[in-house]
Amino acid sequence: MKNSNQSFIILINPLEPCARMHLDQILRQPLRYSYFSGPDVVRSWHDAQQRGVNCAALVHILGKEFLGVELPWELMGFELIYDQCYLRDLQEETPQKGDILIVGRGIKLDKWEREYRETGRLRIEKHPRVHLAMHTGQFATVGDPFLIHATPYDGGGIRLWPLSYLTSHPFYSHIYKWRRIHEHHTS
Repeated sequence: MKNSNQSFIILINPLEPCARMHLDQILRQPLRYSYFSGPDVVRSWHDAQQRGVNCAALVHILGKEFLGVELPWELMGFELIYDQCYLRDLQEETPQKGDILIVGRGIKLDKWEREYRETGRLRIEKHPRVHLAMHTGQFATVGDPFLIHATPYDGGGIRLWPLSYLTSHPFYSHIYKWRRIHEHHTS
């Protein structure tokens, strides 16, 4: 893993002159990482400031910010892998702003039967953990998109990492899939 104090240069898309400012505003949010602050309890920036945020809640908030889509709170990390109503897998398409990256340690996910608590939350002690990040539409270098995510590592909170940096982390080293919100759900 590289030095956590490494700074990254953002290549701005000239067709999106406000993208950097908006992204900077998001990154300035003084949010702490909290594993139990998922989309079932955190549904807005205000909630995130009060309770902290995990990667799934951040993806939900950013879906509203970037695409104008409010995903159902039941679609937490593991559920976003399999949902077909709101999301579709990217096949040969190039990932773009708002696409969701699902990463983890490379554990086979198809062998896990999902088991839930009465609250609707997945029993995490019985399942492998996955991590979510969202493509910002910006690039560190050609083919190396910037991803925004909530993490407990490198000081915790919201972080902006290039894909190459994210996948160099041992907990995020395996790309399970890229997902895109169905066009009929975007504004």
